[in-house]
Amino acid sequence: MLQPRRPNEQRHALRSRVTIGYCSSDILLWKAAGATNGATGKFFDLRRFTRTRFDEPVRGGGQLEYWFEQSLMAFLRQSDLQRASRVDVLSDVSRQSPCYDSVVQQIGTGKAWLALGWRQYMHWFRQTESAIQERVPDVDAVLAQAEDNWEVLKAKKVLMEEVANDGRWLRPWRGR
Repeated sequence: MLQPRRPNEQRHALRSRVTIGYCSSDILLWKAAGATNGATGKFFDLRRFTRTRFDEPVRGGGQLEYWFEQSLMAFLRQSDLQRASRVDVLSDVSRQSPCYDSVVQQIGTGKAWLALGWRQYMHWFRQTESAIQERVPDVDAVLAQAEDNWEVLKAKKVLMEEVANDGRWLRPWRGR
């Protein structure tokens, strides 16, 4: 004789497992929408499609170092990371990253930290996706806090090196 499913079993049986490939900070949105897993990697072009993407880098060819800052939901160039840390908007997640001290040290010596930046981003992604597996955060609250942090930078007249790096993408993410 067939037994009826309990409510949780039925809900789980109807849910498909979905992996989102090629995502980045938008993992928060995908997971909140019900995605099971997210995938990221070096294919993600951190320079985005802004005018500065097509300019020749000052230091010559190649990739630039970036730091992913959760408190702003943004990738920061070295100079912007230094500006943000002076205003004290870096998240605890960033300060507790296993790469944080090494990046700060590398910046102090003037050496490139591209590999450390990738490690920091991948660590953030893994840690964030794992945390979301256990409990989907109030995504709107995370994004609202990031918007507030951009306002702090604006109020303190902190100008980012890349003009388009100003947090404007957060409002559409919040659906307003």
